[in-house]
Amino acid sequence: MKIRNLLLIGLIPILFFVFSCSFFPAMSDEDLNVAQSDAELIQAMIPGLEAAMAVYKMPEGTKTFDPSWTQANETIPSGTPAEYYTTYYNADNGYARYPETGYLTDFYGTQGNEAYLEISKTTDGWGDYAVSLYIYSTLSPSVKYTLEKYRVASDKWALVGKTGAKDPVAYDGPIQTYYFDGRVENRTVKWTRYVDENIYPATEFSIPDDPADLTIPSSDDFSSYKDITLAKTNAAPDDGQYSSYTESSIPATSDSGNIATTAKEYYSELSNGYKYSKSYVKDDLSNTINNTTTMTTRVYSEDASGNKKVRSKSTGDFKYGSFSWTTTTTEKVDITVDAGVVTYNSTVAKTTGGDISSTTTTVISLKETAANSNSFTGTETITLGGRDYKYSVTLDPKSGLQITDNNGTDVSYLITLAQTNPVIEIILARKARFTGRLIGGILKGKYIRFSKQADVILSRMFLKLTSGGKTRIK
Repeated sequence: MKIRNLLLIGLIPILFFVFSCSFFPAMSDEDLNVAQSDAELIQAMIPGLEAAMAVYKMPEGTKTFDPSWTQANETIPSGTPAEYYTTYYNADNGYARYPETGYLTDFYGTQGNEAYLEISKTTDGWGDYAVSLYIYSTLSPSVKYTLEKYRVASDKWALVGKTGAKDPVAYDGPIQTYYFDGRVENRTVKWTRYVDENIYPATEFSIPDDPADLTIPSSDDFSSYKDITLAKTNAAPDDGQYSSYTESSIPATSDSGNIATTAKEYYSELSNGYKYSKSYVKDDLSNTINNTTTMTTRVYSEDASGNKKVRSKSTGDFKYGSFSWTTTTTEKVDITVDAGVVTYNSTVAKTTGGDISSTTTTVISLKETAANSNSFTGTETITLGGRDYKYSVTLDPKSGLQITDNNGTDVSYLITLAQTNPVIEIILARKARFTGRLIGGILKGKYIRFSKQADVILSRMFLKLTSGGKTRIK
C-alpha cells in the first residue's frame, strides 16, 4: 500500500479555531477545576492518539546508497557514481536521478521506505559528485521525508571528506528529517561501522519486560556521555552488519509548546536479521515550565519477521509555586506479526509523587483487520482516579483514527492526503470540547466549556492550563 505524504487533519473550521479565541471569557477557579479534570483525561488519551505513529515507528539509524548492497525487492544495476551520472543524467534537470522515475521500495530492508537519489557534479573540489538521497517513510503518519547529502569519488560510493579521503561520517551538513507538523530534525552522524569495522552487539540492547527497570541518565550524564556509551565488537568483513551513532536536535517552536529536544541514538542491524536501537532523549521545557527538563531512555528491537518490542521510561522533576513533584512515565509496546496480520499492544503508566500524587494507566490493544491492510480495530482503557474509561478504537489510512466511548466522548483524528498540520477534535461527555494539534508528542490547543476557554498544553509528563491570568500546572 502506498500512502506517501500521509497527513492527519481534522475536518474542522480552522479559521474559527484560530480567530475565535477573543470571544470566550476567562474561567473561574471552579471552571478550571473541571477543565483540569478533563485535561487529565485528554492527557491519558495521548498514547491512543499516537497509536498510528507507534504501529509504524522505526528507529532512525542512517543509510547511504551503494548498488552492491542487497535489496530485497529491487534489481539495482551495478556501476560507479560516474557511470550512474552518465546513464541517468537529465539535461533539463541538470543532474542524474536514480531511479529515473518512481522509487526504490523497502529501502535497505525497511518496510514502507521509498527512496531515490540525485547525483550532481561538484564545483568546489569536495569529491567528484554530490549525492542527495531522499527517503520517504510512506507508512509513517508523522515523517514526511528524510534528506541525506554527501560527496563521493567518481569510482566508489564510499563517502569522502573535503581532502578526498574516505570518511564514513563526512555528510554534507546534518541529515534532516521533515515532519508533517512543520518540525525539522537535524541529525549528525558521529560514527558508523565503516569508521573502524566495529558494531554494537545485541547484548548492548537489552530489553527488559518491565520498562520500569530501564536506567535513565541524569541531564549532566547526558551532556557528558557519562555511563551511556555502548560497547563495540569487531565485525566480520562483508557480513552485512551495520551500526551507527547519531546525535539529533529539534528546535523549540511555539506550536510545540516551546520544547527543545536533543537525542543520542545507537543503532544496529545484525546478521540474524534483527534491528536494534537505544536512544536517550532530553526535552527542555524551560520556556513552558521554568528550569524543567525531562529525560527518556528508549530501547527497540525488531526481528526478521517484523515482530517489534519497545520499552521506554521518562522522568522529570517539576516545581510550580510552592509545590514540587516528580513524574515518571513508562511504556511497553509489543507488535507481533502472524500470517501477515499485525497485533499491537501497549501499556503506558504515569506515576506522580511528591506534593502532587496520582497514577494513570492507558492500555491499548489493536489488531489489523486483514494482512497488509494497515487498518486496525481495538480498544483503549484508561484508569484514572480509581475509575476505568473504556473506548473503542479504529485506525485506518482512509478514515483516520477514531476513539469513542459511545456515551458522548468522541475523538476525531482524520487522515487526508492534504499537506497541512494535523487538527484534532475531542468532544467530551461533560459538554466540553478540545481542538488542537499533536506536534512531537505535545498536544496543544483550546479547551472550551459553556462558552469559557483555556489554553492547553499536554504531554504524557505534564499539563498546563491558562485562562485569563490564571495558570494550572500538574
